[in-house]
Amino acid sequence: MLNRAFYFDFQQRCWRESHDADYINAEIEDIPHVLAVRDKSDRPGQYFVLCPKHRCIEAIVSICPDSVVTESGCNLQGRVCLLDHSIRDDEDSPYFPVRWRVFQRDPESPLNIAGDISVGPYLQNRHNPFCWQNFAISVSLPRRKHFISPYTTSYHRSQENWIDATEVEMPDIVVSAAMDALRESTRAVWGIKPSDLSQMTGRRRILAYIDRPFDLNISYLRNFFSEYEFDSVFPYDAKDNYRVICRLLAMNPPKSLRRAYAYNPYAIIWYLVLREWGLKDINHIRPFLRLDRNICGIGLDQLCYHEDTKITGVLPRSHEHHRWRALGYFCRWLLEKKGEARVAQWLYQTTVETPLTDWQWDTIRAFHEYDHCLSDGIKEYLLRDGLTQYVHDMISWEVTVHTKKLVNVHLDYAPPVLAFECAVNGYEFRLARTTETLRYIGHALANCVATYRSDVINHHSIIVSASFEGHFAACIELQQENHIVQALGSHNRYLDGDLLLACRCWAKTKGLIIDTWHLDLPPELTDWEDAVVSDLPPQELPDPQDISGNRRTSATDRRELNRYEIIEQDIMNTMPHRIQPPPWMTFADERAYLRYVLPAGEEIYEAAFAQDAEAQRTLGLIYLKGKIIAPCPQKAIYWFSRAGAQGDEDSKWAARKLIAASPAAMTQFDIALFLALQNLRQRFGVTVEPEVMGEAAG
Repeated sequence: MLNRAFYFDFQQRCWRESHDADYINAEIEDIPHVLAVRDKSDRPGQYFVLCPKHRCIEAIVSICPDSVVTESGCNLQGRVCLLDHSIRDDEDSPYFPVRWRVFQRDPESPLNIAGDISVGPYLQNRHNPFCWQNFAISVSLPRRKHFISPYTTSYHRSQENWIDATEVEMPDIVVSAAMDALRESTRAVWGIKPSDLSQMTGRRRILAYIDRPFDLNISYLRNFFSEYEFDSVFPYDAKDNYRVICRLLAMNPPKSLRRAYAYNPYAIIWYLVLREWGLKDINHIRPFLRLDRNICGIGLDQLCYHEDTKITGVLPRSHEHHRWRALGYFCRWLLEKKGEARVAQWLYQTTVETPLTDWQWDTIRAFHEYDHCLSDGIKEYLLRDGLTQYVHDMISWEVTVHTKKLVNVHLDYAPPVLAFECAVNGYEFRLARTTETLRYIGHALANCVATYRSDVINHHSIIVSASFEGHFAACIELQQENHIVQALGSHNRYLDGDLLLACRCWAKTKGLIIDTWHLDLPPELTDWEDAVVSDLPPQELPDPQDISGNRRTSATDRRELNRYEIIEQDIMNTMPHRIQPPPWMTFADERAYLRYVLPAGEEIYEAAFAQDAEAQRTLGLIYLKGKIIAPCPQKAIYWFSRAGAQGDEDSKWAARKLIAASPAAMTQFDIALFLALQNLRQRFGVTVEPEVMGEAAG
């Protein structure tokens, strides 16, 4: 009979087998335990315990395997359990295994693996801080069946399915004991004890052995060969599936791949993918053959081999399609420019050492979709500096400029989605109603949301903007209508403070599912309990033709505006948020600067550079007003002077008065007064000739 128990040795920080018969056989509720919790926020490394004598949380001054001493001098007896969890967390508590047991009556009987789990810290329960649960797997190898039991809590007496309890993972020592028992069962039933070289870990390894005991590695490739009749292609008792795999994939790999497959089933996928992306040297491929988790964050178990195209993709139910295609495209381009060694080095680093961030993924995705319209200069920056923040911003800018030339599309939403719009404590959450709105959000927040144009049109994604006091503050992406997958601020920064709390409150109010850690709450913040949530007034949608510059202003204007001033008014009405480049960004000339900060005004500044007096006067006004770009009176003087040199009297007057006002150090009030005087002059022909702005202000 097999009956083994394992406990966590906090001194050695590892799981060990217990030989104490009482500990092996006793019910977990009958074994005294002391629950010690580490506070991660205030005093990192300091452990606390609930003192039953004083009914309060006390710091621990000394810890032994079977007792702890608190700061008040209380000596608490029992097996010590250390939980790395904040004492302030009272929900979403972690599952903490305290004891594992492996039991089997004889090799032909079912194997039972049970874990006694504490859901902690249950420190709010002053009588018993432990809430015990049981995680159990029963395996019958002769019947080729397994059963994962629901758990029952001793505190709430509720039942849930442990399939969803992914936080519970079996230690290697428990898995090893279970695998030894399963191999003995295989020998008792079939007369063969299979070898087991697999490096795979966790309960998935046990389930894979049940599925295919003579080659458990093939079980991990079920998803990869999902387009084939798996059970007929790879029979249950097959002992050499490697040859079948090579035949299906039409490849003639080196001998080192067979050895790698014996330890890691995903070595096959790595070899195939890297070959598809252009790597040929096995010396560059070999380091990847031991990796069994992901490729740049995309899970290997999400990949599949398409029988018709003979290439590797992602499973139909996966949401990683765009990332996978973009990653392959980027790697092939990088290979062409820098060679195999650099590509292999970059792939290994982003897979093992420094995973790609969200804005780096946005850069790769934007490069994949808009490579044809990106300038050679930006591609040179990308090759030289890699996926840096400023390369991301430059690509975002060029993509946004390019999408300006595309047709503006109205986006329609179902009534349940329209209900997502609301205001939370002054923060407004609005849906992107047109594809043009994506450009404005992208420029205001310096991100690649403009590249989501096709996804939004095809209803694969929903983009929601969060704004405060008329300024964009965050961009939120939803998939499957109500799943939040991204929520980021300017330059793809993570949200914090009131903005984070507003987004969390909005998601909770609208019943949205948060599928990203972007909205995780840090210990120093507390969710709003009394936030004011209100409806927003209906959003007036401009006609697509209006955005291109055909709209006229109010009829109250006595003088008809020229076409460039009309475009300026349209920009102010549809994109009221000023775009500020990051402080480290430099521009080759003024045209490059204007392309970044004023993408919608390309027609104005290109005409100004082409010596159009009306466009030059309008550009001078834009610099002077400082509403859609940063104010610059010196640039305003420059463009007014150029327009005046071509005979524009209004520009000549404006340049003269601005030059006279410059020594008086113009304030915002002075500029506002100057614009008001200029407006009177243009509307009614009033001659206003103060010598300097200071006198006018006085």
